[in-house]
Amino acid sequence: MLIVFCSVSPLLISRFKEREENVKSDIFSVYVSLLRQTKPMAAALPADTELGSDHPVRLLRAQIPAIVKSVTRQLREKSFKTRQVNRTSNLR
Repeated sequence: MLIVFCSVSPLLISRFKEREENVKSDIFSVYVSLLRQTKPMAAALPADTELGSDHPVRLLRAQIPAIVKSVTRQLREKSFKTRQVNRTSNLR
């Protein structure tokens, strides 16, 4: 997971601004899948656990500002499909 968060995750975030709607939809889906795989790791940690600098949860937390910035831009777009994908890709 460390390699994924160090190399793949930032690349996916940078591709959120893709022009082609189908590609953009696929990128969001892949990123949501990545987050779903991280969820069990985060849930298994006790609240007072000190995370190492290379822990996937810590790496994800460091990427939150970039994720929010990219997704916010996409939600402002006029494209219905992009907005729909962003809203329906919840992380239950």
